[in-house]
Amino acid sequence: MPELPDLQAFSHNLQKILAGKTVKKIEVPNAKKLNVSVHELNEVLSGQKLEKVYREGKELHIKFSKGNVLGLHLMLHGKLFLFDTKNDNKYSIIELHFDDGSGLVLTDFQGIAMPTLNPEKRTYPTRLMPMPSI
Repeated sequence: MPELPDLQAFSHNLQKILAGKTVKKIEVPNAKKLNVSVHELNEVLSGQKLEKVYREGKELHIKFSKGNVLGLHLMLHGKLFLFDTKNDNKYSIIELHFDDGSGLVLTDFQGIAMPTLNPEKRTYPTRLMPMPSI
């Protein structure tokens, strides 16, 4: 499982690479953990511009131009890969294809990494807070 600093670095690097790209289509080879249908996911996110990638707790959140968010929880063995034109990675969970031919894929050989459209807002702290001195 990636640690919080890893997720922070992933979000920073993906933000630099993906910000401003427009989603062409989304493929979900393994939809068992998806909270909506693949059709609904494409209806909502296709054509939207990626605005921001950030860490929220133990998830990566991808915010799009109309305010929708795609949450990616990597669980224990989830991995993210960038690709050009075609994804050749095994064990794909979800693939985001952008209009410039590039893409991002979440893989997990156990099949338990979890994509979520518009994840619920957390009611507990999701960021590390410094401990008060005694």
